Amino acid sequence: MKIKKVIAVIAGIAVALSAAVGGVYGYKSYQDKKLVAEVQPVSSLNWGYWGDTETSYGTVTNDSSQEIYLDDSRMIKEVYVEKGDEVQKGDPLLAYDTAELQIEIERKKLDISTIENNIERQKYKYEMLKTQTPVKKDPPKLNEEQLAWYQHMDEENRLTETDKNDGRIYNYLTAASIPYNVTTNAAGELVYPAGTAEEPYIYYVNQNAYAYGGFFNAIRPTAEGGSGKHVRVIVCKKDADGKMVLDTDEATGRQTPVADDTVSPNTVELNGSDFPADYDESRMWYLFSGKEYIPTSLADEYMQAYEDFMADWEVPKGYTSEELYQEAADIEEKLKTLDIQRRQEQLALESMEKSATDGVVYAEVDGVVKT
Repeated sequence: MKIKKVIAVIAGIAVALSAAVGGVYGYKSYQDKKLVAEVQPVSSLNWGYWGDTETSYGTVTNDSSQEIYLDDSRMIKEVYVEKGDEVQKGDPLLAYDTAELQIEIERKKLDISTIENNIERQKYKYEMLKTQTPVKKDPPKLNEEQLAWYQHMDEENRLTETDKNDGRIYNYLTAASIPYNVTTNAAGELVYPAGTAEEPYIYYVNQNAYAYGGFFNAIRPTAEGGSGKHVRVIVCKKDADGKMVLDTDEATGRQTPVADDTVSPNTVELNGSDFPADYDESRMWYLFSGKEYIPTSLADEYMQAYEDFMADWEVPKGYTSEELYQEAADIEEKLKTLDIQRRQEQLALESMEKSATDGVVYAEVDGVVKT
């Protein structure tokens, strides 16, 4: 059972005052539970005799008292005095149950140990932060200047439809490519060959020439049951200036381009009627191998490499410079808070240990137990 009371030990005080003329009557007062007496200073009473007896009043407070306020959190084991008992300084007044207090002390020590361990962990974390190398978590950016340079090189290396030195020789064929054996009539109109096996469309090309899918679509039959165009593609022989090498036909007296006999094969025959399906106009095919031609582009290769890199890129583990600074600041703030908590707990422990000697409260003055 917890007890909340005040035990007051009051010491008696005798006060006697006298004056040359007149008398002072003292009295005792226990106002506010203190031993008091009203008095008047003697020096103020020495005024001579006026023919009457004077009585003066004042207050004297007794400092020789002890008030004990019981701790609500602690159990009282025993009370040794009762109201009215006379006690001497050093006499035991009451005793607390120290068993529970010892348990609380151990708990308090454990709390302090927990705080200290947390402090050490925060200090270790703080030291580890100093060894961290800041990382960049922003995704790598595409180098626009590098890309622009590759695009420029692609433009420099880009093949034109016809040879730069001789426009009669094709690097690649499209649906708009004009055969070499097209003639012009009197009206200045282009007259195409019949497109038969005997009179095919003839194109002179450079080695490794290719054709767009639209070219193949253009020589397919234009209607169901119709015939496609026959096409002959010849790798042209060129002179030192990159011009077409011509040879004179003895029968007609006409000059015709010479096939490059260093390339094998140097001629391919195409029959548009043999194509079973439409070609994708965006696709490109080698004329002499039938394989698809994939033009190289430095810019495209650079973009593909960047996209492949970004597909595998992951945010690196670690702290950025800003995160390291903020983390260090947070730890410093935690250490301050933990240090305050430790000091508070240590003060509470010291207070508990002081009252945990034998649990007995002793009289500090001689007197009588009033309450």
